[in-house]
Amino acid sequence: MSIWYFIIGALIAVIGMMFIYQSTIYTIEGKLQEDKTDNEIYQDLVRIQTMFFIKHAVVEIVPLILIVLAFMNPEPASSMSPLIIVAVVWIGAMLRIYQTHQQVANRIEKQQFRGFLTKFMMIEIGLISTFPIIAIVGALTLSVG
Repeated sequence: MSIWYFIIGALIAVIGMMFIYQSTIYTIEGKLQEDKTDNEIYQDLVRIQTMFFIKHAVVEIVPLILIVLAFMNPEPASSMSPLIIVAVVWIGAMLRIYQTHQQVANRIEKQQFRGFLTKFMMIEIGLISTFPIIAIVGALTLSVG
């Protein structure tokens, strides 16, 4: 049963974080298309990025609880096949994040903000990868023990 805690926790985290990224990137796109000075745009981007991290922290609460439950109730898994679900959703989410980034970056007229979008995408890839990696390593650790 503990492998399912890992699986459900990772799926909730990946799907939730993907939706947060998409909504945030479209908000950023809207801000970048406004007629403001670069300084005002950077201030807006900092505020949007702060809200982005707060939303991520909220989404991570339930997966963290599930991961802790999985480690508190260690049971050897009968099969590792549920990890394929996590891997497929994880890869799909990363491809969707890259696709969204490319679509928005191609529509941005100001070149100086494309670097910001790329860094923002790389941060999201790091954030979205944590729970699937924890789920895979945790499930493999419990199955060996």
